[in-house]
Amino acid sequence: MLGAPPVNWTRLSLVAAILVLAIFFQKAQANSMGWSFDLGLTLLISSSLLLNFLDLIFLEVIATAMFMWKPAFSPELLILLLLPLGAFWGRKILSISPWTQNLAFISIALMVFYIVQGPGVLFENWPIMLNNLIGCLVFGSALLFFFENLYESRLD
Repeated sequence: MLGAPPVNWTRLSLVAAILVLAIFFQKAQANSMGWSFDLGLTLLISSSLLLNFLDLIFLEVIATAMFMWKPAFSPELLILLLLPLGAFWGRKILSISPWTQNLAFISIALMVFYIVQGPGVLFENWPIMLNNLIGCLVFGSALLFFFENLYESRLD
């Protein structure tokens, strides 16, 4: 199964920088187009398959700081933080390949995230949601390939 590597600050800093860039791109796309790919959530899900618990929490703190635009409780932010933790623990339960886990966890996370916001969002805008799902699956697969090479660990 997947072994979490020891903390390597250079690698973790690179993943954190990719997270910051992904969230900036996500916010810029949302401002210009009215919708965006959920790149931050996708990156957190994909990284939860390889990172250890404390590294994942570190990335979630960064994502929280970037997504939290008001100092108040947000159910969406809570869901955004819980879904990668679910993928982190789910990776140990499911005995399928990490590549399949990645695709399954991203799909489930996106559906749960939008259903919590309101099922109407998911079903009324299904072409946009399908486009979002496909884009996030491609991005998540590219990230997993990158992480596999970054951590010099074969995900079998």
